[in-house]
Amino acid sequence: MVAILIAGTILTTSILLQIITAFLALRLIRVTGMHIAWVSIAIALFFMAVRRCISLFRLIFEDVTCQPDPTAELVALATSALLLVGVAWIAPLFLSITRSEEALRASEEKFRAVLNAVPDLMVILDAEGRYRDIFTADPNLLLARADQLYGKTIHEVMPETNAQQIQNVINQTLSTGKLQQTEYVLDIDGVDRWFAGRVAKFTFQNSECVLWSARDITERVWAEDRIKASLKEKEVLLREIHHRVKNNLQVVSSLLDMQARRAGNGDLIDVLTESQNRINAMALIHTQLYESGDLSEINMKEFVDTLLTHLFRSCPVHGARITKTISVADYPVPLSIAVPIGLIVNELLSNILKHAFVGRAEGTIEVSLTASEEGKINLSVSDDGVGLPAGFDIDKTRTLGLRLIKILTEDQLQGTLEVISCGGTTFNIEFDIRYDGGV
Repeated sequence: MVAILIAGTILTTSILLQIITAFLALRLIRVTGMHIAWVSIAIALFFMAVRRCISLFRLIFEDVTCQPDPTAELVALATSALLLVGVAWIAPLFLSITRSEEALRASEEKFRAVLNAVPDLMVILDAEGRYRDIFTADPNLLLARADQLYGKTIHEVMPETNAQQIQNVINQTLSTGKLQQTEYVLDIDGVDRWFAGRVAKFTFQNSECVLWSARDITERVWAEDRIKASLKEKEVLLREIHHRVKNNLQVVSSLLDMQARRAGNGDLIDVLTESQNRINAMALIHTQLYESGDLSEINMKEFVDTLLTHLFRSCPVHGARITKTISVADYPVPLSIAVPIGLIVNELLSNILKHAFVGRAEGTIEVSLTASEEGKINLSVSDDGVGLPAGFDIDKTRTLGLRLIKILTEDQLQGTLEVISCGGTTFNIEFDIRYDGGV
């Protein structure tokens, strides 16, 4: 009776272990997705459990003398226990692996979703220019459907000119390892579209590749073209304005010249001539702007040379031989500053030619204009003539030309004026070209 009880206990325990192990195996099917392996194990365990149920039934109800082999049943019990332990031990491992795979899959899906949401086109290319992966939120940026591009090279889907340009950038990126930038144009659906590409080197699936990020800049290029066309039109218009201002000033100058020829009074002729010279100085600025490539700035060196030539023709020097020394920095000056400087230089040179060398056989005129990096301009006009009268004070002078010099320097240029009369006359003018009030 004891032997029967022991055998029944062994069979019952084996049956329970096998059933539990079979259910664990079925549970792992949902976790791992390895259907065939775990189903096979579960079915085998169920068959083993059924066989032992039959043996237990016979032992209890049919033939008590037909006892199973204790050794075999103990081995089966041990095997069932080991299977249960093994399945129970491996189940968390498989569960951890599965969760890691799910997390990795979710991360990859999130990463791909983010890249696909980016408006830029992002492509992974290998060293041969073969498409390895494609990310884009706008399929219209592609030359073909994404599934048609995988595995193909850029030479197979692009015009050879574009493909070679991109291949050269890929080669340079892989050889230097530095980020490269380029712009290129592609014909997509019959429309030329401009792209700005940024190319970076990285390792993808154990091979050296590049991540090509391309942004559609077509609208920006079109906008730039429209702006350039508009600026060109405005440049033509501005050039025409300078041309007409110059012509109008020349008409006024001609009228003054005609009036001066008809005047019988010497003082009136001098006044008209001085006015004509001032107008010619302003007209000269507009002439230089019209003829130059820059409509906003003029070169003062060229201006002073030309102005002095004009003044020598219009102002008498009483037979004196004049030596001129011009040292003007090749510095661009905006129109708003060039006009007052031109008028100042015109007044100073006119006064020198009219008054400095009376009764002299020769004389020297020096004009200097320097500019510092901080935007400080220093203008100096000097001569070695007879000098200014004793007690001269420019603040009290009633001469129009000198008053004009003072007003232009201090009020319009916001500068300082220094007059030196020693062995001739020197006018030093200093101002800041970056001054924004009235300039």
